[in-house]
Amino acid sequence: MGSFKSWRAFEETSKPQIFKISGLWLPICKAAVFKNILQILSLRRERKMKVINFMTCMTLVLAVLMPASIAAADNGVDDFRGRWDFEWVFNDDNPQPPLILYINEMRASLTIPNTYYAAGCMRSPDTNAIMPLSLRATHNPDTSSYEFTIYSTIVPPGEYGEPFLIRFNGTASMYGESVKDDEASGSLITGFDAGEWYGVHHDRRVTKCPSIRDYGLGFDGDLYVHKDLNNNPGYWTLYEGHTVIVSSGMLVEAPDGSQTVVQEYTDIFSPDVDFVGRFRYLLHFEGMPQIGGTYRFTLLDIFGDPIPGTESTDIWYACNQGAPVNINGTYSFEDDALLVWDAVPDVPGEFETGGDPQIGYYQIGISPFNWPGESNYGSAGIASPNHVIPWNTFEPGSPGVPDGTDFGIALGEFQDGVYEVGVFAFSQPNPQFAGVGHECMTYDSSEFLRMDKQGSDLNFYRVGAISGYVYDADGNPLGGIGVDTEEGGYGYCTDEDGYYTLQGLPYGTSHNIVAGRDFCGEHPFEEQTQFNIEVGSTNVNFNLNTASEDQPITIIAHPDHEWIFSIGWEVDSEITMYVDDNADPDDGYLLMMTQNAVPEPSDPAVGTVWFSDWAPFELMPTMYVIVTDGSVTKTLQVEPLSVDGFDHDTNIVSGTAPPLREVGVGVHQTGGDFWMVVSSDADGYWFADFSLQGVDPPNVFDIHAMIWDGDGDATQANYNFP
Repeated sequence: MGSFKSWRAFEETSKPQIFKISGLWLPICKAAVFKNILQILSLRRERKMKVINFMTCMTLVLAVLMPASIAAADNGVDDFRGRWDFEWVFNDDNPQPPLILYINEMRASLTIPNTYYAAGCMRSPDTNAIMPLSLRATHNPDTSSYEFTIYSTIVPPGEYGEPFLIRFNGTASMYGESVKDDEASGSLITGFDAGEWYGVHHDRRVTKCPSIRDYGLGFDGDLYVHKDLNNNPGYWTLYEGHTVIVSSGMLVEAPDGSQTVVQEYTDIFSPDVDFVGRFRYLLHFEGMPQIGGTYRFTLLDIFGDPIPGTESTDIWYACNQGAPVNINGTYSFEDDALLVWDAVPDVPGEFETGGDPQIGYYQIGISPFNWPGESNYGSAGIASPNHVIPWNTFEPGSPGVPDGTDFGIALGEFQDGVYEVGVFAFSQPNPQFAGVGHECMTYDSSEFLRMDKQGSDLNFYRVGAISGYVYDADGNPLGGIGVDTEEGGYGYCTDEDGYYTLQGLPYGTSHNIVAGRDFCGEHPFEEQTQFNIEVGSTNVNFNLNTASEDQPITIIAHPDHEWIFSIGWEVDSEITMYVDDNADPDDGYLLMMTQNAVPEPSDPAVGTVWFSDWAPFELMPTMYVIVTDGSVTKTLQVEPLSVDGFDHDTNIVSGTAPPLREVGVGVHQTGGDFWMVVSSDADGYWFADFSLQGVDPPNVFDIHAMIWDGDGDATQANYNFP
């Protein structure tokens, strides 16, 4: 981007390229809806860190602020309150016309000592446009000074470019009631340049900030729908907004009066969203919006209060178009790849890729499948049912071939690994109606491709599913039964109707399918296997018999939560549990506890024991757990296992385990439980992708993982939520 020159010196210089923001909205769903298609932030890590501390303070700020204005200074008034005059200059440029800042209110953080927040507004030179500002300051009582950050928006004259965000970092020296004015200075940064500034504070009167609508800078919130034709119901509602107005959230009021606050979000389709040059808000949830209902959007200031003049509305009407199918990828060695698909039929007035105006287009997303890589590619605004994916480096936001706009990185820069390739169909509101932004995005997750990259080799291949139902011997549906391929890695827990689907299996392959595995929980049924089932098969159904043998005795140990559970004992029998550094407690032990077995609630004829409360003793990996009733003895060696992460954007759970081991992973949320079995890699890392299973991160209350030894005993670990 070109540098921003002095407005008043404009006639003496060539017209600059001011920070230009495209008028094309480029949304992408959260990966919880689309697996992990486009979840990696486009920000460089170091640039993100420059702003994250301040943005964190802006988020959920209502929870950490005092409800009333406070007196932070020795002179009995708010130190920052009132008018500040800022002189400022970009690097290697002429001084700019002065800025006037009005700081109206200051509140103390309830959680961070000597930290304060303030709201107000800033007047741009020449246009006199007054835009909101947000301030965060840390007070040093010993020096009567502050380290602080201010965000606001500059509105230049129209011929010099569009409004842009500016951030001031600096130090302020306060002189209280002395004659000398308060002073401040520091550095500034925008989305296109950086510089320095100096400020003077000599007027503590409060100025009422006007509505920003008086200055022609508005805000349009967007309501639209995502639909997966491979799922039922498969509908998700999204709230989104982009802005250069300083804000801490977006308030959405639905037609029924319910309200939602939407937080910041970015991905590779918004490379200009760095919370220095631009803000973006995005939220999704399952279900459809009200057809024809008016949704109201308002930006919120640093205190969570509505910003006057940022009100907007959107009305949603329809989502009827089909989805791209028969996706196919081809590639020649170290050359561009070509992706083609069947064109989605036009829906007059709703989806028209060749219409005037164009109210339909395609979008591509390529991202790591079930592993946390940072290689991503996307293209938006595509009119043709094909697209060239560059092998060589390109600039994000550059034109695609034959059309569209490319984002992310080139295929030649991708890490080695397996990726998911998705194609989506977007529609925009018919200009005859009152909608804004986007209306609908459709896709069919069963049509997505996999792309395997190894060095300079790329291989595209289709994946499919095997599905069916699990019943008992009398034909009653069985929920909570584990179904997987014989080799594992695709595990699924049947729903209340007994339905299962094993997804992501390569087309052209066949598998032995096993029903009755216990990674979804204990059950009384025998396993059953169906052999050589081709991918794409449906109605692969099972009728499970009740196991003839008694409940096997098993042990589960949880070292982090410090408990040991065992099932399968005779009710009321005395059970002794030992923990030792070897499997023979006769030569001494580290811990011993005794209990009488109590009935298992689901099967009162089976006895269970639960050992805990052994502090200060610590159960550690490599220790042995021995449980015995005097005649039968079971032994488990505790193994290292952890659940380290839960990515709310991708719905990927991650952790560590012994190398090359099956790991059962369960996600529990209000209204549903989700399970799968994955394998750890050669370094012991494992990743479980729950993005296809309807997991809703805000409603998740428990995540755990298990690994088993050779006779069914297990070590368990749980995720510690932040």
